[in-house]
Amino acid sequence: MNSVHNSIDNKKDIARKQAAYAAVEEHLLNCQTIGVGSGRTMVHVIDRIAELIRQRGWSVRCIPTSYQAKQLILERGLRLFELEHCDEELDWSVDSADEVDSELNLIKGGGGCLLQEKIVDTAAHTLVIVCDESKYSVQFGHKWKGGIPLEVVPMAWSLVKRRVECQFGGSALLRESLGKLA
Repeated sequence: MNSVHNSIDNKKDIARKQAAYAAVEEHLLNCQTIGVGSGRTMVHVIDRIAELIRQRGWSVRCIPTSYQAKQLILERGLRLFELEHCDEELDWSVDSADEVDSELNLIKGGGGCLLQEKIVDTAAHTLVIVCDESKYSVQFGHKWKGGIPLEVVPMAWSLVKRRVECQFGGSALLRESLGKLA
């Protein structure tokens, strides 16, 4: 059973890598400022960006959406840039999604960086979402079982919880992120 599970995981990772490489190769140009999202797929995105920059001698500024993205950018020797120092629109931003449907509705934020991702993605001229086929769903909300992520400032947590439960039913749960930094 473990070998079957490992084979499926390996195929998903290969598909993620192929999608990530294709997205970078289609959009990356010299002297760009780009937003970089979070998650497993972004490891492949950042690896490909770093590889192309080294091969071509390019300069690209990368704006992270999370602590994880920032660490990957630094580890790969890419040029880190912060959004607050950027006085122009980003050329593009690249991110992944937890689920996507045929109308390109996305569930994002299962990893907990929803607000930061939305801010950086909104600052970009173009948003590129990288997904493999395992994230595609015919019916929105069918594959992602983690609920609809909402990022809430701490002081509004109980207010938002009450309103969401009253208006939509169900139960709003607080996701606590142990062992992770923003």
